[in-house]
Amino acid sequence: MHPHQAQFIAYLKTKGTGPTMSKSLTAEDFPELNRLFLSPDVCLTTKATLLTALLTLPATPEEAHWISELTQKNLPSDLYCLLPDTPADSSFIQTIHSIMAHQDLTQAHCQACMEQLFDPTLPEFLKAAFLEGERLKRETLLENEAFWAYLWKHAQHHPIDLPFVIDLSNGYDGFNRTPYLTPFTAALLGASGFPCILHGMDEISPKNGINPFKLLKACGKNPLSLTIAHKSLKTVGWGYADQSLTFPALFALKPLRFHMVKRPFIATLEKLLQPFQAHKNYLITSYTHPPYKEMLQTLLKQTKKWDKTVILRGAEGSIQLSLDRRTPVLGDADSESGYVSPNDFHLTPHLLEQGPITVETSLESGLEALKGRNGYAKDAVIYQGAVILTYLGLLEHSQAFVLLQKTIASGAALRAWNDGMTP
Repeated sequence: MHPHQAQFIAYLKTKGTGPTMSKSLTAEDFPELNRLFLSPDVCLTTKATLLTALLTLPATPEEAHWISELTQKNLPSDLYCLLPDTPADSSFIQTIHSIMAHQDLTQAHCQACMEQLFDPTLPEFLKAAFLEGERLKRETLLENEAFWAYLWKHAQHHPIDLPFVIDLSNGYDGFNRTPYLTPFTAALLGASGFPCILHGMDEISPKNGINPFKLLKACGKNPLSLTIAHKSLKTVGWGYADQSLTFPALFALKPLRFHMVKRPFIATLEKLLQPFQAHKNYLITSYTHPPYKEMLQTLLKQTKKWDKTVILRGAEGSIQLSLDRRTPVLGDADSESGYVSPNDFHLTPHLLEQGPITVETSLESGLEALKGRNGYAKDAVIYQGAVILTYLGLLEHSQAFVLLQKTIASGAALRAWNDGMTP
């Protein structure tokens, strides 16, 4: 990465984080920012993302003065159309202006915007301005429902002849502070008679972290075959579906999302597209930021695509539970948030084992757990699996815990991992 791009991204992470977490830029920042906005070594899409943040979020007097002086002399000419007083030469740019002015979209506008987002002829920087503006304005429930409906309609949903499938729905950008153990929970549940599907992609911003794809590749499995995924899910009890195969057009937006740096609404919704559908479908999903909890709960209830849902807020905003604290949980029957704790399953809370967090260490931890080695990882995957079975109403929590322990002790969980996602 060019130093100018890295420096510009630092400004973006300062100002473009969100309505409550962004920090203001200072007068000392603007001369350097002027230089970087005109640098050919900074991606135009990244520039558009920061400019949108500055135009959408409340401005300090210093920021407002700097914005008022923006002209074609100190902005790339392509970005001048984003300034609010500049006449818009397309309906999409008019919509971006409305979003930056915190005006909510109608369902028809949402549909039109999604068509533009997937139009390969539309410049990437305009798509970034739309996505960043929506995220900072904060999407309404209507907008999220419309965006999700568009994605659902255009995604692939593969039928599979199973009584039910548990969809383990984590954010696709992965982890960078915690061992990624959800695939091992999937193998454990699958070996216990509760088939699970994982899904994701090779790597995506903002974390570009550890994810199922990287774990499968690291141990010689094939994450890029839906035929293998179907066979593995049907015969072994777990599988993985890659977005590049189930939604190629959405996967094609990967460069845009990399250049944006920040997490758009796509990241919230893409994990709710259910790549495999059985006779009954159970969803385990999560939310990253608290303001999205109510939206997610309502969205899942109104879409009616799942027979049962459970919403968690675990490690790094995922479904993966921590062993050192309680976790917010919301099941189908609950109107208010509750909590689940290791104490509920007679586990002694303990801290994550110290050490580097890498694909290799995650893989090692997960394999040791399925081999029955006592420690954090084994407790974590059993606890995770027991909570899922309990909140889906498939087993009582004591029954679930005993069953999962027996599945590991018998060697069935390790065999399921070894045999899964292989030709």
